[in-house]
Formats: sequence, structure tokens, C-alpha cells
Amino acid sequence: MGIPLRVLIIEDSEDDMLLVLRELRKGGYEPDHVRVETAAEMVAAMAARDWDLALSDYVLPRFSGMDALRLWREREEDLPFIVVSGKIGEETAVAAMKAGANDYLIKGSTSRLVPAIARELQEAEVRRKRREAEQALARSEERYRRLVAAVSNYTYTVELAEGHVTRTSHGQGCLPVTGYTCDEYDTRPTLWYEMIHDEDRDRVLASIARLEARKGVVTLEHRIVRKDGEVRWVRNTIVPTWDDAGRLTAYDGLIADITERKEGELTRQIQTVALKAAANAIVICDPEGGSSGPTPPLPA
Repeated sequence: MGIPLRVLIIEDSEDDMLLVLRELRKGGYEPDHVRVETAAEMVAAMAARDWDLALSDYVLPRFSGMDALRLWREREEDLPFIVVSGKIGEETAVAAMKAGANDYLIKGSTSRLVPAIARELQEAEVRRKRREAEQALARSEERYRRLVAAVSNYTYTVELAEGHVTRTSHGQGCLPVTGYTCDEYDTRPTLWYEMIHDEDRDRVLASIARLEARKGVVTLEHRIVRKDGEVRWVRNTIVPTWDDAGRLTAYDGLIADITERKEGELTRQIQTVALKAAANAIVICDPEGGSSGPTPPLPA
């Protein structure tokens, strides 16, 4: 039993087709084929099923190899198309290759047919796997972007040299959170530090120091002062990047605006304090609702 091969043959001569099929069987293939002679037949054959490759004559009474190549590439942009013709010169062959044919062979001298098919099928498989890997990578990157968007407002990157900040870049979401544009961060590498609230700056810098000591990912909550002076709370998750010598060369950050959550926490704290104060006031009352202290004299 030979290797299954689904081959579309664009050929007006049945005898030439039989010679090609015999060559394929000699080379170890078991061809499952359809022969077409016109554009309409070719379009119908491509719509009816999947193919592994196309073998095409260059000159047909009502069709041409170049027309067939164009139809093939419109649908099967990455599968092999091999020209097998007795009426093709070198210039024509080169033109066919430039137009997208994978190879060309001369009828009556088809010893290269099987090796050419094996090579082109292998290269098509490599391209397919590369395409699938690229698609998987694209899906992974899209999933990552969605995850980042779900847990943060924007990302930023800080680049370092000898422990000093040389450049920062901030994502588009920085403007509604901080009031500053991406360009302003690009031109002022220390702007991110400058906007940290004075009472929180030492704590943030201490976290950066832990990064330099290779303590791993750092997540902290702190305040920033927006460009318009408004104070906002953010959750800042910092992920380090090290060079081969173990030096911290950059870190990426995920910024999430948590102001509403912090304000809610503050409101609950105030309510808790108020409830405790009210409970303390109730304790000093007697069971009948009177004061537990001395009874004041009745008015005269």
C-alpha cells in the first residue's frame, strides 16, 4: 500500500495523466486524483474536497497553467503547485516560479517528479507547523493582553543602567490614571518616582531595593499625585529582568487604580469606629435605660 496522495491534475491529455500516475505509483505513492481541463472544473474540484498538491500542464485548449496557478493560490495559498509541461521554455518556467509555482518539469522526463513532490510536501508541512505555531503564539499573546487588561489599567517599563533609571515607557492607559501622557514619561525618566506620594515614597523605594536583592516579584499599594494634584491609590506589581551577570537591568510594572476600593475601605473603617463608639455609650446605661451613675436631683 502506497502513501496516500490527493492530487488535482490540470491536464487535457488522459494519456499524459496516466504517465504521471504511473510515475507516482513507482515512487511509492497511492494517488487519489481528479483530472480537470477548465477553470470551472478546477473551481468545482477545489470546492468539493481538500488536496495535497496540484500538477498542471502549462498550455491547455481552454485554459492555461498560469490561470490554474492563480486559482490555486487564491484558495490553497501554501500548498504545492508543480508545472508539468512539454511546451515550456526557460523564461516561461522562471515566470511561473515567480508567479508562485513551486517547481516545473518537462513531460517525458519526469524522473524528478517524485523527489520534487516529496520535497514540496515536506516544505509545506514545515510551513503549516510554523503557521500553527504563529497562530498559537498570537492567541497566547491575546490571552495575555486580556489578562493584563483584566487586572490592571496599564503597564510600564523602567530601564536601568548601573542602578540608575535611564528610560521609562508607559502604556496608553496612563493618562486617565495619572494625568500624564506617554510622551511625558518618555521625556522625564524620573516622573514616576516624582508622582509617588511623599508619605509612600520611602516604602516604594524599599520595595525596589528588595528587587535588587533578588527577592522576586513585588506587589504593593501606594498613593500617587496626579498631574492635576488629585491623590489616587494604585496597586503596583513589579516584575524584574536580570542580565546574565545577575544585574537588575529593567522591571515591568502593572498599574491598577484602586482608589474606589481604598475609599470604600476607609468608609467601612469610619463606620466600624462609629459603631464601637455607639456600643460603648450603650454599655454605660442600666437595664431600664437609665444612667449607671448617680441620679441627678429632680427639679424643684
